[in-house]
Amino acid sequence: MFRFKGRVARKAYWQFLPIALLPPVLYASQVDWLEVHPWHGMAKLAVLFVTALPLLLATSRRLNDAGFDGVQAFYPFAPFVILWLGYQVFLWAGLAIGLVGGGLIALLLWFVAALILIPLHLIMLFVTLMTTATVLGQTLVASEPGTNANGPNLREVL
Repeated sequence: MFRFKGRVARKAYWQFLPIALLPPVLYASQVDWLEVHPWHGMAKLAVLFVTALPLLLATSRRLNDAGFDGVQAFYPFAPFVILWLGYQVFLWAGLAIGLVGGGLIALLLWFVAALILIPLHLIMLFVTLMTTATVLGQTLVASEPGTNANGPNLREVL
């Protein structure tokens, strides 16, 4: 059921895409992402990943069919994971500094973190948009003729 190997035709992928987009988009729009507790954030990301899994699997197989590496289906999500990990590092570092005594040094470190994170968010947003456009563009490419490492061309088999 959950296979990253194999191929899927362009038409079948684009018919499945709107259906596969609904669960992750609906879940992401209903969740309070600003909640501070770090374990809740991990659980929310895990649920989002599970709801996006059918979309990732189909995109991976579509990329395989077009002759690209199916792992590229995960590239648009990498900046979000990097940002989340960076946020966790700054959160825990800030809590540790606050427990030690904080004061002016803690305030200065939080200011430096904000100066780093705000531009980083903008850069990651740009990277996400570019990688998403690249992956979606690759899904528009016609199927690779003949048999490739992921199986026979479905149009030629039928």
